[in-house]
Amino acid sequence: MKKHLSILTLAMVSLLVASCNGNGGNTSSTTVSSTPNTSSSSTSSSSTQTVNVAISGPTSVRYGGTINLLATVTGSANTAVIWSTDSNVVAVSDGTVIVVKEVTVDTIVTITATSVADNTKSASYTITVLAPEAQPELTDEMLSLLKDEKIDFAGENHIDIYGITSTSLVGTSDMSVHTYMEHNRWVADYTGDTNSGRIYYANKDGYANKVQISLMNSEEYVALEDDYGLPITWENSGLYNPFINIKVSDFTFNRDTWMYEYTGSDTNFLTRATSALTPYDFEPKTLSLVISDDEIIAIQLKSDYDYRIVSGYRVIQTLTSSFNSGDLVNIPALPTYSYEEDAHGLLKNALEKMHSLSSYKTRLTMQAYDYSTGSQSITGYEETVTPTEMFYKPFTAKVSQGALDYTYTSPFGYRQIDENTYNYYTPNKDGSFEAFRSYKGNVTDKAPSFEFDAAIFNPGYAWNSKEKEATYSVYEGMCYVASTLYQGFGSDYPLYGLYSTKGSVNGNTNYVPQVTVSNDGYITYATFYFNMGIMYGIVELEFYDFDTTTLPEEATSIQFTPKVVPTSWADVDFYYSAENLGTNDSTLPGDQALTNVLGAEVLDVLPFFDNVLGDTFGLALNTLYNVPGTGVYTPCYQIYYDVAVDADYSLNKSLAKVKQELIDEGFVRNSYGGYDKDGYTVLPVDSSLDLYIYVFKTPSNIK
Repeated sequence: MKKHLSILTLAMVSLLVASCNGNGGNTSSTTVSSTPNTSSSSTSSSSTQTVNVAISGPTSVRYGGTINLLATVTGSANTAVIWSTDSNVVAVSDGTVIVVKEVTVDTIVTITATSVADNTKSASYTITVLAPEAQPELTDEMLSLLKDEKIDFAGENHIDIYGITSTSLVGTSDMSVHTYMEHNRWVADYTGDTNSGRIYYANKDGYANKVQISLMNSEEYVALEDDYGLPITWENSGLYNPFINIKVSDFTFNRDTWMYEYTGSDTNFLTRATSALTPYDFEPKTLSLVISDDEIIAIQLKSDYDYRIVSGYRVIQTLTSSFNSGDLVNIPALPTYSYEEDAHGLLKNALEKMHSLSSYKTRLTMQAYDYSTGSQSITGYEETVTPTEMFYKPFTAKVSQGALDYTYTSPFGYRQIDENTYNYYTPNKDGSFEAFRSYKGNVTDKAPSFEFDAAIFNPGYAWNSKEKEATYSVYEGMCYVASTLYQGFGSDYPLYGLYSTKGSVNGNTNYVPQVTVSNDGYITYATFYFNMGIMYGIVELEFYDFDTTTLPEEATSIQFTPKVVPTSWADVDFYYSAENLGTNDSTLPGDQALTNVLGAEVLDVLPFFDNVLGDTFGLALNTLYNVPGTGVYTPCYQIYYDVAVDADYSLNKSLAKVKQELIDEGFVRNSYGGYDKDGYTVLPVDSSLDLYIYVFKTPSNIK
């Protein structure tokens, strides 16, 4: 299961490198230079240097245990010491103290370190050998408090950082965690050195989902996925109380740790328990119960050495959590944004009016900056929105005498063909037009949706008394509302809204998406800042001519042959290269091209995906494909689909649909993320927000 939070991100640490000053724990140090039996001085006629001996380390140890003491010698280049003790209860060698005899009462013993350079100089150190405690008993009654479905765990995740080959501690970090769970809900609070927050998960239709507030100010669910992009069932997620079915026989008392350690037969128990107790990436080695005064007071998870968390270091994590159950637990609810009628009412009414429009015009102007080249561009389009057609006139612009000078390029658009179908049409080089793609549904699906709740905007709007208009700014966490203010075309324009974020514009360091409501109650203007890494910029949107817009003559004169929604590989054209070079040497119907490269049997195996991807087929090339992790090259078809990007900047929704379709068709997932059936492999991938499906014969030398 993909973990919720990365320790490398949240704990990197105050760490590196908080130096380890001493051994930590319950330690003390003895340094004496003049008192007999602890240390003494030695002065020669030619030097005033004094040999001193000091001992530091833990002050107590129990039978069966071991502690390490450190002797420090100053005043001589020879720092060797001879260890001794006044008791037969312990043995000491090279500073390691071992309890060799069990005592019935706490017993004080003395350890002495004598300088080899000057045997008249020594230091003495007392430790207490503790009498054995009575082993605590674990009972069903104790475990019963852990078995309530409503339970929470609150504790500290302690991280010790060591060198790769050294046992020396080089740094530590601590993070607070608090998880809550009941039936079908799981919530986690986390606080680290650099980050803190709260996350919510829920069981929806048997699958684990992250819960977040949508643009409509209500709960929305995002499926958790495994390493192959498939949804994770709630049962396999571990996001519920893992202790419900435990029993006393699942635990064995460990005298070294004085805790009851899980030794049961359920091999998945530690993984489920870790998922329940912490949102951090944590590979458990042991789980133990801490008992005091006849009750379980804590659960401790401990990892083995982990080399993944901090590059160049080994890490051991220890999570120690207390718990409450039943009525003592209050599961936090996911808060929504507050609606204030006096503040939000104007925007709410404007949204209702925008939704009721049958026609209007939009102008989108984007001023973009390219980090890599330092160049600046101004582009955009004018859009006519009607019930039967979306007509676009793209433009480029430049500033001339303080105003924008527009240059328009060839138009294109979306047109309703029949009750259930609309086409995307584009110009040809000769000036004619053709239907490039066919869609099921209504052309108004391509209009700006304005699907958001007024409450996600800050109620403190700015009022322009002269123009009698109000400008609202969205809350920072809802910046992707920009994606509802326009649809655009192609694969680039939709990304700008998804990558909308808070930015700094003209001295305003809190520049978030804004909408302006005019005196007549419509949204007439919107703006947002976006940052895509190599490119950033500002988008401005104007809305006008409400319910008075008609298509220009330029649009009504456009004619083309309608395109039907394809339903089989024979309905789409593939590029074909006889040498599998990935070039467009010729074009063949998809079924013929697949047969030429992969054999006729592939048509009986490969689904067309129209049920899950619609008419988003873009193109297909045959090439040689390097099967992941194998070094094997095999002839394949690379099929590209022009699907929409999700709000989380991924193609996860489309990928999940494809993978589920393959499973439903009887494909079996293989070791490298592909799906096998009847000698063929289908491998769907997200390649930099492009959806590719690779199809090839399953290589015989791959298991």
